[in-house]
Amino acid sequence: MFAPSGFLTVLDALNELGRELFNEKWTGKENSARARLITAEQYELDKITPGTGSRGSAAGFPGRGGPGRGFYIEPDPLKRYPFGDPHSDEYKAELAARERLETARVEMHRRLEATAMVSSVLDTNSGVMKAIDAATWRRADAPSMIEGGWAPSYSNGKGVLLIAKWPQPTAAAKVGAEKRRTVSFKALRDFLSRISDETKKTEKQFRDAADLEFPDRHIPRRLWTDAFATVPASSRRGRGENDATLRKLGVLDK
Repeated sequence: MFAPSGFLTVLDALNELGRELFNEKWTGKENSARARLITAEQYELDKITPGTGSRGSAAGFPGRGGPGRGFYIEPDPLKRYPFGDPHSDEYKAELAARERLETARVEMHRRLEATAMVSSVLDTNSGVMKAIDAATWRRADAPSMIEGGWAPSYSNGKGVLLIAKWPQPTAAAKVGAEKRRTVSFKALRDFLSRISDETKKTEKQFRDAADLEFPDRHIPRRLWTDAFATVPASSRRGRGENDATLRKLGVLDK
């Protein structure tokens, strides 16, 4: 499908976003992965779940034309889900591809609503393009727009949804983003607990040790304060306490 200069079709935009999110795991075949695939575990459960309910007019909820015996469920799982063998490698690969596709669509929806991505609709009758505002992406049919590659058009009801190209993160930017990830409270607390049994240290020495332990993680001040509060007072050393003084007091070995 044609896309004007500076824009991508939804299919191409999803491929770009998918490579950004999943790197080499994104194969480009995700857009053709079928929906309604089930896991092998669900398949095994379905095999022992008998068909229930009734067909025809008796299949309904109470008060809606039936006695409430439930909808008919096909007892044979392969007839119920005629998509292949969920235990095969090909099926599992397609299921994983579909899950990556759904994740990319959700992320695209989130970015469009937050205006982190710029979208426009192309009216195929007039050739006019119009920017799509954030409110459009809060509509109930917004997910179907991304799935179908369409958006509301003023002349013929539906136009072609286009996504403006966005700068791809460089390798250095990816490393920087990784370094900005915050260390977990549990990991920091456990590390401080482990080294607190060695010798008494000042808060700065604890912090220096933590920075060496987690060189690629960010430690916010509030997180550090909460984690350092778990260090026993007997393991802390004040700023005015030097090793010579502590040895005189018998706190440190001579």
